[in-house]
Parts: sequence; structure tokens; C-alpha cells
Amino acid sequence: MLRRSVLLALAAIAVLLLILVLWGQPAPPSGERPYAVPSSALVTRFPAPLGERRRLVIEAATDVTFMRPFIVRYQQLNPDVAVVYEDSLSTDLLARALAACRSRSNIPDLYLSVATDHLVRLANDGCGQTAGPQSGVSPWREWRHEVFAFALEPAVFVYNRALLSDADAPASHLALIDALRSRPTLWNARIGTYDIRKSGIGFNYAEFDSRESSIYGRLIESLGRSDVQLYCCSNDMVRAVEAGRIVLAYNVQLSYAYAAQRADPNVGIVIPADFQAVQTRSVMIPIGAAHLELAKSFVSFLQSPGATAISSALLTSPPRSGSVRFVPSDRLLNQANVSSALLRLQDPARRAAFTHEWLQAIHAGGPPAQTP
Repeated sequence: MLRRSVLLALAAIAVLLLILVLWGQPAPPSGERPYAVPSSALVTRFPAPLGERRRLVIEAATDVTFMRPFIVRYQQLNPDVAVVYEDSLSTDLLARALAACRSRSNIPDLYLSVATDHLVRLANDGCGQTAGPQSGVSPWREWRHEVFAFALEPAVFVYNRALLSDADAPASHLALIDALRSRPTLWNARIGTYDIRKSGIGFNYAEFDSRESSIYGRLIESLGRSDVQLYCCSNDMVRAVEAGRIVLAYNVQLSYAYAAQRADPNVGIVIPADFQAVQTRSVMIPIGAAHLELAKSFVSFLQSPGATAISSALLTSPPRSGSVRFVPSDRLLNQANVSSALLRLQDPARRAAFTHEWLQAIHAGGPPAQTP
């Protein structure tokens, strides 16, 4: 009897302690669903400078090193806001976002991606909501007030200057083909590019190249004969170049290339003279975002002059990199329009056919590749 009384007393104390703990916790806003961080994401937390009163959750397909200056500046303007930033592969983000849209569960406050076609697809499928008209935003930068571009990402070549001289670095796509054919021993298994099966931005760059240039087929076959190494991400390609594991990386995002060159002058960059594939980095508020007004304020910040200045700085050549060649900016903008035209990149039959042809060319001379 005594033992039972002791157990009942301990249980009562445990319940009381639980009540006291819960009493001190803020209740979630009415109607707000619980949110669980995806296990596959790399999570970076930005504490609120003056103590957290609000929290913004961003699921992204953009390395945190690119977004850090934007988030820091936003928090300077909103010092009570904590930001949880989750980075993953663009293809993983799209799959997760589509599932969240269908179930109306585990929805962040914002989606952010360099694969803008993914966000346009989500919006077209009814998974996005309006952020409202943004003052001074050019028409090419937004679609239906739901998807907003805030930075351009041209594709470039990155090379190791200890392994390849500036004079020998190919200045164009055609020159890259000639280089691969004239010095096969230099390039064998020492050139890299995106694996378009894993990377949305890699697929988009490759698809753009195929439309822009009649020599694209020859280029991909040349990469295949050189036993090209495939990567998920620009940062991984740049690190491989820095370490000397590969001589050159093809179709690296320019902002990551410049960031690497600022840290290491041994990194060389070629902005190809014939044409440049270009994508936009964009943001969208999903249906069901728990902190809608906060999400809208971040979208507005990304369209502000302050954010534009940050974006321009990330795409500004470091002083030691020498002269660079850009196509006219108006042409870049024409290539980067945020519109329903991007939905062609999400057509399953088109993607499957393009990926199959790409794999066949990449594996030229080997066994037939199977499209996953």
C-alpha cells in the first residue's frame, strides 16, 4: 500500500512539472501546423540579434554562403527575427515541396531556389500564394506576384591555374572542345560538370546550352570521351578544382566561382565569349506558410535596392581576376525571364528524353546508359 502511495505521489509530481514546463512555453498561433526540419537538409540557424520574437523558416536550394549577407542585412533591419535556413539539392526540394503541398503539412515560410522553373511549377500547381505587387520590380523578375527573381547566375568555366595557364584556358565552348581533343592526357578524368539527374540548375544550364549552340552535341561527346566527373553542386566542383582533383569545371555558377577566387588567386575563371547560360535565383511563399506577413517582408527585402546591391557585389569580379567578358546585360535579362515558359523544363517526357540523350553522349564509347 505504501509503495502504491509513493508511486502515485511521484506520478503527481511528474504531471505538475510537465504543466509548469508547458506553462512557460509560448503556444503556437491558432491554426499553425507543427514543422519538422527535413532530415536531408543542411541547417544553419541565424539567432535574432535582439532576442527572438519571430521566426522565419526558409527551405532552399542555394548554399548558405550565398544567402548569408542577405539574411544578415535583413536581420539588421528586423533584429527580433530568427532565421532557420535549410539547404538541400534542388530536386529534393521540389519533391518535398510537392508532397507538402498535397498533404498541406510540414510547410516552411519560404521556398528559395536557383532552379526557378521548380518554383514556377509549384505556383502553377496551386502551391504558392501571392506576396503582392512589389514596388519597382521589373516585369521579367516576377510571375503572378508569386515567384520573384532576385539574382542572376551566369554559368562559367573554372580552372586551376597551377595546372592550366591563363593562355591555355579555353575562352569559348568551341575552344573547350578543341582543348579536350588536342590534349587528351591532360583532361582524362580531370574535367567536371553537373550531374543533371541530381541538379535542377545543372539540367537547366545543359538544356539552355543545347538550344543556344549547334555544337552542344559535340561538346557533351567530348566530355564523355574525357571521362567527365559528375557533381551535384557548384561548390563541390570548385573545391575539386582548388584541390587539383580536376583541371576545369564546366558550367559553374558565377557567384560561387568569384567567391572561390576571392579566397584563392589560384582559381581561374572564364566567362565564355560565345554565349553564357544564365538562370535566376528566386523565391516563393507556399500555401500554408505559418508566418505569412514575415515571409512577405523577406520577399520585399529581396526586391529592395539594398538586396540588389548585395547581389551585384556577389557578381562583381575580384580585383585580381583581370578583365572579364560579358554578353550585353539586356540579353541576359531576355534569357532569364520568370514566366510560364519555364514550365517546358518541367515536362516529364521532355526531361526524360533530354536526360537519356545526355547520358548516352556522356557515356559515349561505353555501354548504353539507362535513364533513371
